[in-house]
Amino acid sequence: MTNFYEEILLKQEFRLIVKLQQNAEFSKYVSVSCEDRGTGKVQPVAVPPSGPRYPEKYIVVYHMPVYVSRGQLQPDWRGTATMLLSDTVLTNKHSYQAPHVTFHSNFTPFNSHVKDDWICVGNAWAVARDHGIWHFIISLGATINQDAFVTADDPWHLNEEAYKYWVARNRLPVTDIKWPLNLLDEGIVVMTPTAPRVEVPPTAPQQQQITITKMSGRLEIKAKTASSPIEFTQKKKQ
Repeated sequence: MTNFYEEILLKQEFRLIVKLQQNAEFSKYVSVSCEDRGTGKVQPVAVPPSGPRYPEKYIVVYHMPVYVSRGQLQPDWRGTATMLLSDTVLTNKHSYQAPHVTFHSNFTPFNSHVKDDWICVGNAWAVARDHGIWHFIISLGATINQDAFVTADDPWHLNEEAYKYWVARNRLPVTDIKWPLNLLDEGIVVMTPTAPRVEVPPTAPQQQQITITKMSGRLEIKAKTASSPIEFTQKKKQ
């Protein structure tokens, strides 16, 4: 395993998942634990690791209402996804190799992507892979909740009738969950090993010439820059 994977990627993934679990809306429906690599104990992500190595194994428990048939909603569904991270997955996020996930739940929901012992991870990873494992955790929850941004718009998965019912419901989620997809202020998180980017300042300040002409019934503004001789005109009614 590389130092970059151990000391940067696993550490940053853990910090983002901790931040995700602190989100009030998310924590209503999802609880995340991890296996401490020093002690082997499973503990909430709020507990810091016992040593310098950050978790590779996360246990994600989803508890939310699901449909069990047309018009029949059951509130006590509970499913657990155990995901294993690896050097290959985290250092090559642009590939379609998702983290290894095992899944089990207390019963099968009326959902074309989820059974009692299996969940479709392909779409969830395709949506999340450029962002991080925190986003993958959300995407699996959205798959269970039938959110349109992650649900495949075709009937050829597990249950065609469940797909047709989702379409009949105007492709709406089961529950209106406000997933924290903008977890960080900067939005998308990409943690891929890349060379540092150097910003080169322009050699000379840009000069701009502006002419304002007031005309009958409109204001005409013309601007021309030194770097671009193209003249543009913006017209605005008074």
